[in-house]
Amino acid sequence: PGDSTPVDSDPVVEDTGEEEEEEAAPMEIEGEAECEPLVPEACMLPWPSDRYLKRKTSNRTGYRIDYDPDAAWMNVYGTAVDVETFDRHDGYSPSSQILTLFAEPADLADAAFWDSIDRSLEDDHPTVLLDMTTGERLPHWVENDARATDPDETVLFIRPVTRLDQNRKYAVAIRPLNGLSGDPLESSPAFIALRDDIETDNSKLESRRSSYETMFTALERAEVERSTLLQAWWFKTASDENTRGPFIAMRADSMEWL
Repeated sequence: PGDSTPVDSDPVVEDTGEEEEEEAAPMEIEGEAECEPLVPEACMLPWPSDRYLKRKTSNRTGYRIDYDPDAAWMNVYGTAVDVETFDRHDGYSPSSQILTLFAEPADLADAAFWDSIDRSLEDDHPTVLLDMTTGERLPHWVENDARATDPDETVLFIRPVTRLDQNRKYAVAIRPLNGLSGDPLESSPAFIALRDDIETDNSKLESRRSSYETMFTALERAEVERSTLLQAWWFKTASDENTRGPFIAMRADSMEWL
């Protein structure tokens, strides 16, 4: 009785001939958790960088220095430096020299040196030091560490000509460079992930992504193209109250005793 037509309980799915795209797995970023992953060859480089800044809204700059004790460097006696002493600072010294590292020393034949500083302000200069508030490019010169004895550990210095402003964000950008071997220097996987908007498995790096988008925007406004960057990062300088306040207080105390 009734309709005896068999019922197919499994509906037919049309084969379109197109393969479903699998969601890409996050890029794996190797390295120790306490280190800055932008330069895998050295734990705390580039320096100074946002990696060791921590939000602290009660500070004038909105940040404080937050070095990881496991990343601490050794002094000349082989003792790890007590990094907790830096926690009181609300940013990096405006007199800081800027350091980074590549797999080999960079060929800086086309970069500004101490006798050609104006070159650093030209549009095509390989390094850019940018005030992220004003958009101004700052004069500087670039050199490899003359004291280095190991090519794998030759620090690249970017030296600002004048003291940086207090309580200010700065971006450092490095365009493509060759090594002294003639081979192009390579970006680290961590920087490629930030530059090219690739998700990673590194939660600390991911927490910095928004600030790097802000940095890339500031650089592009200064006509520094994001897609061509070899390396870039940002940092914030300390307030005058933080860097000079203790000395002013000491002077005032001394004057009371005179």
